[in-house]
Amino acid sequence: MKQGGVDFIWGCIDLNGMKTVAQELQRQGVRQSIKMGHTNTYDKKFVQDAGDLFVGDIISVGFRPFEADPGSSQLKDFRD
Repeated sequence: MKQGGVDFIWGCIDLNGMKTVAQELQRQGVRQSIKMGHTNTYDKKFVQDAGDLFVGDIISVGFRPFEADPGSSQLKDFRD
């Protein structure tokens, strides 16, 4: 990836796997130039505990975020 000039990685592995990838990118000295898209890193405490490892990355969710106002969704029922 370093030789190929990769500047973005879209991951589809669990949050620990993405952290491992980010740490290796950091070890290789390319973390700042390679951003990551996370599909399974929706865990506020996990991201906070990682310090600045995920700064500038994109975290996507395929569901209504738990912090969101339930609005007309079934989120309240889910929480109950």
